[in-house]
Amino acid sequence: MKNNQQSKRVTKSVYAINLMFFLYFVILLIERLYSLIRSATAGVFMFDNLYSGIVYGATIASVTATVFFIAVFAHKIVLAPFLLKAEAHDMNYTELSRIAGVQLVGGMMHTEYTIAPLQFCAYGALIIAMFVKTALSHKTSAHKHLLWLSVIYLTAFSMAIPVMYSTEISSYIPYYVVEAITAITLVVCFTYMLEKVFTDKAQDLFYILPIALALAGDAVIIALPWHEKVNMFVLIFLCLSTALWIAGKTISLIIAHRNKAIVRK
Repeated sequence: MKNNQQSKRVTKSVYAINLMFFLYFVILLIERLYSLIRSATAGVFMFDNLYSGIVYGATIASVTATVFFIAVFAHKIVLAPFLLKAEAHDMNYTELSRIAGVQLVGGMMHTEYTIAPLQFCAYGALIIAMFVKTALSHKTSAHKHLLWLSVIYLTAFSMAIPVMYSTEISSYIPYYVVEAITAITLVVCFTYMLEKVFTDKAQDLFYILPIALALAGDAVIIALPWHEKVNMFVLIFLCLSTALWIAGKTISLIIAHRNKAIVRK
């Protein structure tokens, strides 16, 4: 009877993954709601110019969609941290990953009263979930080094997604358009790869399109306001992401070449 009861309890690894997803959703949701409420009560004009319209519009849409999708498709995650039964932790990680991406769009918008440290706590929880899942995948992975390099690359890539900030440059309209498109596009790319981590072992995340879009979009965002302020954070992680991608893609091609050689023999 005792063994039967233990078999119905969630494993520590799965519990940790679901707890980290829960913390990501809750912490970032609280931070975004705080920013919106403070902005409203302080009389901030949320839609009086292009920049404000984009960041507040995207944040409101992101928060609304996140709450809706969790309530409809992933409501089990709300109670999972408080339950130890295995069935309470049987999650659809495709849905959780996609909802995480929807919420991340709002996180990339620098609204008034943004609390950056709180946001980093939320992102840290999601990254921890990624690494715990990768540790689980390690046991059955055919290419363990590529597996870990993939999740490290994805972490660096996530940091290369630009937060949308205001600027004083003269060509601010095209800058804001490029900034918004780049942030949202790279969030979509990140979400796709995040889903791979939780559903497909993510043994090779070195796709050419995400890094190409990051290089193109981030280059414009860094270059246009160069004389005003250099976005060193994005620049550093873009360089790191590129280096990791080159290393990972090289290893991936070598493995593919060796596998073809074995098949021919």
